[in-house]
Formats: sequence, C-alpha cells, structure tokens
Amino acid sequence: MRKMEWYPRPLRNAIVEILEEKEALTTEELAKKLKEEYKELTESELDRELMRLELNGIVSITSLGRSRRRVELVRRQAQAHTQ
Repeated sequence: MRKMEWYPRPLRNAIVEILEEKEALTTEELAKKLKEEYKELTESELDRELMRLELNGIVSITSLGRSRRRVELVRRQAQAHTQ
C-alpha cells in the first residue's frame, strides 16, 4: 500500500473550494484541477474523500453512466437564507 502524501491543505478543503467556485464538475474535471496541487493523487484517494464528503452531506454525486460521475456542492437551507 502506498503512503499518502501530506499536503498543507486537506484534500476535502480543496474539493469544497473548487466546487464553491465551479458549482459542479465531473470527477475527471475535478481530478484534473486537483492534480495541479496534489501531484500524486490517485483515483482511489479521490473516491475515498468524495465518499466521506457525500456521507457528511457536503456534496452530491450523480452517475452519468459509463463510470462518469457529476459532483456538486450541496446547498444547505441555512446558507440559502443568509445569501
């Protein structure tokens, strides 16, 4: 098993920040953006972090068929009232 690289900004924070900017991306587009900062990022590491974010209600993942997925930030009620 490969040791995960340590980065000053947690991967989950980077994912949320990118999605705040872009609203929704495919997993391929998201991986491409993340690899600019996280050079050694693997597909399994990204999948694991996306699963954590989805289980915590932070992102929503929709299948687009043929192993393509769309990831979007979940907008909470409290956020909608403050904007």
